[in-house]
Amino acid sequence: MATSRKETTTGNGEQSLGGYLTELREKRTLSREDVVAQTRIPMHYIKMMENDDFSLIADQLYLMPFLRRYATFLALDPDEMVIRFIHEVQRSESSVVRMSEPIVSARDRRGNRWRTVAIWLAGALVVVSVVALFSHERHRASGNIETTVPAMPHQAAGNAQPGVE
Repeated sequence: MATSRKETTTGNGEQSLGGYLTELREKRTLSREDVVAQTRIPMHYIKMMENDDFSLIADQLYLMPFLRRYATFLALDPDEMVIRFIHEVQRSESSVVRMSEPIVSARDRRGNRWRTVAIWLAGALVVVSVVALFSHERHRASGNIETTVPAMPHQAAGNAQPGVE
């Protein structure tokens, strides 16, 4: 079952890897579903490879094992397809305009706000604890806090004679 698809080309006018894979699959009258069933490659990876759209994946290198399996299925040299894939990715990344500052979403800012509040509260708690500890130690050293020393069991209050037991 052939799907209608606009032929994709690379920047220098040659057919893209995705266009090439799609063309070979369609020449063999295979649907994407056939490829999924026979290779066990998830459909979303087949679509990514054939459409040259890697926006749904964090790192294109994750596709390498699937690309090798797909190339083998289509009777292509897997190493050659991987090299072609790497060249296309490098070419597309070199033409991307990089931003000088990352985009911060509202969700990221909200998370940062709570993190900042938590850090300030933890810092305040540490400061209060340290002040309370030093204050307690200072009062104890100056004698303002009474410390009781237990009397010796054989001494009665007021009857004790120094040096006599």
